[in-house]
Amino acid sequence: MIPGSLLVPGSLMAPGPAWEGFSFARPAGLWALLAPVLLWLVARERSEPPALATGAFALWRELGNRPAVRTKEARRCVPPAVRFAIAALSFGALAAAGPRFSGAPLPRTWVLLVDQSPSTSLALDDGRTRLEQALAGALDWLASRGAPGDRVSWRTPARSELELPWGERPPPDWLAHPRWFAPEPDFALADRSGTAWVTDRMPFAPANAACFASGGARVAGPVASSGLTRIDWDGGRLIEVEDALSSRPVTELPAGAAPRELEELFALWALERGFSLDRATAGAALVFEAAPEGPDGEAQAGRDGWTARGRALAGGLPPEALADPAGERWLEVEGAGGTRETLVFASPGRVRVAWRSFERVAGDPAAFALSWSRLFDRVVLPPPGIVPLAERQDAGQKQFLVPELEDRPSGGRDDSGRIEGGLALAAALCALAAAGSAGPRRA
Repeated sequence: MIPGSLLVPGSLMAPGPAWEGFSFARPAGLWALLAPVLLWLVARERSEPPALATGAFALWRELGNRPAVRTKEARRCVPPAVRFAIAALSFGALAAAGPRFSGAPLPRTWVLLVDQSPSTSLALDDGRTRLEQALAGALDWLASRGAPGDRVSWRTPARSELELPWGERPPPDWLAHPRWFAPEPDFALADRSGTAWVTDRMPFAPANAACFASGGARVAGPVASSGLTRIDWDGGRLIEVEDALSSRPVTELPAGAAPRELEELFALWALERGFSLDRATAGAALVFEAAPEGPDGEAQAGRDGWTARGRALAGGLPPEALADPAGERWLEVEGAGGTRETLVFASPGRVRVAWRSFERVAGDPAAFALSWSRLFDRVVLPPPGIVPLAERQDAGQKQFLVPELEDRPSGGRDDSGRIEGGLALAAALCALAAAGSAGPRRA
């Protein structure tokens, strides 16, 4: 919104746009227009004629040489000096009000920062999830403040950023809770005007962003698993339920597609965790994926106390294999020209490797096995319905915090300084003209 407006007397203190692209920055200054109006009215009033001595023949002769003026015309006669003074006061009042021309308000990009951590998937008393209730509040807020032409940037750590026209919602699969334990957004980095936090628990009171926190009571249920054993929380204690889970598949690498050491280690890990090996990827808790076809090259890299040397996809994994925003470049090596080549990329439910074969693995064999096993444990998808214990706790009361928004930016050039300066110059010139017209005795 552009500050100020052109208004009629009686509403000068209520700023608002008068017409497209024109406004007054200080509309109260228009009250000064009353001064030239009053001066005009006073000047139009016929004043009493001056008393003159009639004994002087020269005075009679001077009056006789002047044309006769009718009373009505004399009453309306406003001297040029007064006219210039009225113009000076008018220009000065307009300059004090701060007129300006600027472009129409520009479209705005709003940001909805969506929390898809496991706690927001819990149900409330009305049947909606915590996320659904918070999102409904944010969408109502956005509908009342947005305008056609605006854009909305939907962001969450679990998905790629999505920018849509105002009033359009993301597809259901984008808003759906991920199968893994997504982290909360970093709200501290998104405390800006035009941004709305959509969550269940307000992390802190924002200074500029809006916050829509659904709240919610604690919810008992499954909190973890170990093999086929499910661990439940009844609201006070943990209960182990044996054989409550069915064996889930994990997708193994095709034979010879990756180093033999990794194939054997993955099979041992799956057996230890109670998973079954399968070639299919649909419904798999973890997919172990080899690099696509391409030329090989020498590679050497390591971490966690081990180092491997062997053959890997030249240049590392391609960019399309690294696109998951929730992924991690778990193992990298410096390539030609100082670039970093990714040999292992891990994302929820998937591990991609660029290694073709190992010539030698140096270091403690136990460290090698532990390092990879921890990676598999971290990215394997949990069984359906599992929500960590910390996420099932009481989220407090519903809190919708809506601060004032910054003014919309306007397009075009702001000519307020030039306009005010021109009006002030015109007022000064009119004042000089009034002084010159009045003569030296009345100036």
